[in-house]
Amino acid sequence: MFKLFGTHQNTILKNIKHWLIENRRLLLTASTSAGIVILLRSLGLLQSWEWTLYDYFFRLRPGEPLDPRIVIVGIDESDIQKYGYPINDQSMAEILQKLHYLQPRAIGLDIYRDFPREPGYQNFVTALENIPNIVGIERIGIKDSLGIKAPEILVQKQEVGFNNILTDADGKIRRGFLYMHLEDGNFRKSFPLKLALNYLKKKE
Repeated sequence: MFKLFGTHQNTILKNIKHWLIENRRLLLTASTSAGIVILLRSLGLLQSWEWTLYDYFFRLRPGEPLDPRIVIVGIDESDIQKYGYPINDQSMAEILQKLHYLQPRAIGLDIYRDFPREPGYQNFVTALENIPNIVGIERIGIKDSLGIKAPEILVQKQEVGFNNILTDADGKIRRGFLYMHLEDGNFRKSFPLKLALNYLKKKE
């Protein structure tokens, strides 16, 4: 029994050795090619090709229809000429009240409001206090980049999401953060994620 097992094992080892000898050129070529690719990729020499291919396939996607559940209220050049820049707090308060009247599930305030812009600052604060589903933005400071705070009332209500962006070396934006872990051990949710969670919460 033991001898039979030992003989069978030796046969397997001989077959493996024979196969390695026969295919040594193939194995050497494959391992060398894989090593070169790994080395080039680790040095970042293939990154630009990968980005170009990624962008090409991304452009090949069929166009997506507009989602009727999402409405973007923008500020264009005509608004700036009429109301000035930045838009004062009184105008912002009136806009938020009109949006609230339409009963949306969530309102995303994608404008930095880290200090008063009179006139109407108190009315703006009151609007943020009384409208329950507003999400503001902040920019989290990273390394040498300074952060921008959200309105204090939204911070207290925990209705803030960050809008930091991740720019690749070629200056293009291809990805986005969902969470960001801070040095103090806490984490923040991104502005789009916070809005989406609020929307789904209302749906429940």
